[in-house]
Amino acid sequence: MQAIILAGGEGKRLRPLTNSVPKPMLPVMNRPMLFYIMELLKKHGITDIGITLCYRPEIIQEYFGDGSRFGVRLTYFTEKEPLGTAGSVKLAEQFVKDRVIVLSGDAVTDMDLSAAASFHAQKNAAATIVLSSSQNPLDYGAVITSAEGNVLHFIEKPDWDEVCTDRVNTGIYILEKSVFSMIPPHQPYDFAKDLFPQMLRLGSPIFGWNSEAYWCDVGNVDAYRRCHRDIFEKKVDLAIEPHILEKGILIGEGCKISESAELSPYCVLGDGCQIGDHVSLKDCIVWQNAKVEKNTRLYQTIIGSNQPLEKAENSGAEKMDHNKISGFMHQDITPSFAVCLASAFCGAFGKQPKIILNFPDLPQCMSLKFAMLSGLIASGAKVYHLCGTNDRNAAKFAVRHLHADGAISVSVEKDHFLAELLDSSGAPAPKDILRQVKSSLDSGSFSYTAPDKTVLPVTVNDISDYYLKDVLTYTHYKRLNFSVGVCTDSTAVCECFKKLGSMLGIMFLFTNDSALLPELIQTHQLDFGIEIDFKGRCLLFDDMGKRLSADQYWALSALITLSAVHGSSFYVPTDASEAVNIVARSLGGSIIRVNSRDLEKRVAAQNTPVSRLQYALCFDYIRAAVRICEFLYLNHCALSEVLKLLPVMHKISRYIQCKPEQKGSVMRQLIENSEAAEIEADGGVALKSGDGWVLVMPDEKKNRIRIVAENQNVKFAQEAAEELCSKLEQFLS
Repeated sequence: MQAIILAGGEGKRLRPLTNSVPKPMLPVMNRPMLFYIMELLKKHGITDIGITLCYRPEIIQEYFGDGSRFGVRLTYFTEKEPLGTAGSVKLAEQFVKDRVIVLSGDAVTDMDLSAAASFHAQKNAAATIVLSSSQNPLDYGAVITSAEGNVLHFIEKPDWDEVCTDRVNTGIYILEKSVFSMIPPHQPYDFAKDLFPQMLRLGSPIFGWNSEAYWCDVGNVDAYRRCHRDIFEKKVDLAIEPHILEKGILIGEGCKISESAELSPYCVLGDGCQIGDHVSLKDCIVWQNAKVEKNTRLYQTIIGSNQPLEKAENSGAEKMDHNKISGFMHQDITPSFAVCLASAFCGAFGKQPKIILNFPDLPQCMSLKFAMLSGLIASGAKVYHLCGTNDRNAAKFAVRHLHADGAISVSVEKDHFLAELLDSSGAPAPKDILRQVKSSLDSGSFSYTAPDKTVLPVTVNDISDYYLKDVLTYTHYKRLNFSVGVCTDSTAVCECFKKLGSMLGIMFLFTNDSALLPELIQTHQLDFGIEIDFKGRCLLFDDMGKRLSADQYWALSALITLSAVHGSSFYVPTDASEAVNIVARSLGGSIIRVNSRDLEKRVAAQNTPVSRLQYALCFDYIRAAVRICEFLYLNHCALSEVLKLLPVMHKISRYIQCKPEQKGSVMRQLIENSEAAEIEADGGVALKSGDGWVLVMPDEKKNRIRIVAENQNVKFAQEAAEELCSKLEQFLS
């Protein structure tokens, strides 16, 4: 069998360590990581090896040559532009004779490759993915398999509420040559994101083989340090000399170490290092020829090119909650952080993106506004700066209206700051963009454009007027004669509602006290009320002053949407009530359950009459107010009367305490031990229970697993929830 090693990685998350060397050439115990992958292949009788290159290819070629010095035969394949994992392997198609094993050159492992190959042959697989158990699968591709090893589902870099297994993709694959015909040539294509899901759809035999051996993906500085400690603690067998492991210190050749220097365990010194007088090193990695000056005391530090290279502390990435960044101005959110955030966001899009900046013109936040503007301009963005509004809905409209690549929309309430990172549809920025932003913030690595390439920002005045004209374009009845209560602290939101009211004959009454909204509705006999909080979340109240639950609002939205466009699909959160499905079916439609973070993007991407109506109701509170007025006007009824027509389901929620490192294992056992388990596409496991259903999903932020049981009979819902709780507790014990 032959092998192909993927060695083209740039290693952005490892910067500045990878500024001078490609990721697979980072020294581990004074040898490149790539060396240990070759040794592992040799151990299992594989010596005919292809290597794919992209970033700094000459460094790898100069070090390894034709491979004869290392007892292997090497053939190189160089990408001119990054082609993705599968796209780069496609370059080696003529090199492959039959079956091939593909490995990443940036991992440390001692896996039994022969056992994996035997499993692959036994299953007559077209592709076998080597899996490893991980207590924290968030940075990997999670792979769900049956008890026999058949791959059932992929979840790429899941969040905690999407974790359905502890088995993750190691980037080690065994492939039949026939698989290469499924990879398009000369274009970016990825194994995990493209090829394997395609094979799954086509029914190709694809399996997962789980290994309990050591595997460490050296993806960041923490992992780089940790793998050294693991080697010293003998968690992985890399054939390091026993006396080095016992001593806990590796000293390279030609090192000059002062007699007064103190070296503690887990230290690695590269060849030719110079350690000065009274130096103290604890758990440190010193690269070859580096010099540590006298009286230096370092702990858990990497020293290269004569400078300590440490992970940036308080980078600001910890302030990110998905696409939102919040904190107190000039405390958590400083001008320097605003520059970095804007630069990181711009850099995630590539060269000269078109970015919308929506920022309030308030004295207390002007320093942050100009800092963010500076960061975008310096990074090469063409900035469209919105003036005259700070309503997030108008900002989201502006992204689509101006055909921008993304947007930063900022809201300010007193001294509290909230920035939302948006994509080209105005929906929350996707995972890959947010991960690149976090990576840049963590590494402190930002890309700035040449001064002569910077572009002056474009000022866009009164985008809200264009937004309101667009609202009117999709409004069929121009004099609605309704009265609506609005609770908000935002002056911009109030102004939008006032302008809209004068155009459509809707009277809006305002309050900034949520406790007074029900009283306002009843006292003035309003048709309904809307409460909008600082983060843009919206609550609806009927004409009796009663607040609708989230499930009631989803059912109402489905009713309004599918009444207008029969037989269509309606998108709902994964845990939405079955009542929404009942409403959809009654109108000839269906529901599609989607993770709540991706819901807005999925709806916006459809761009059909039904999706535009759903978007208005579910993601734009100003449009929603108009659409609800239209529906009530058309049907000559009060909102409270409509709500009485909605089906009633009883939903019971229970929680099982579960440590984060156990969540994946518990969810995997649930799938393997439940015949009726249905894996939700965006996280969670659904099980049919009589006339109802049960949803099991890890809590995103707390150490627990959530069980949601629903049935038209409250007793049956309670029994189903308790039964699942008992089952999960057995898995935990």
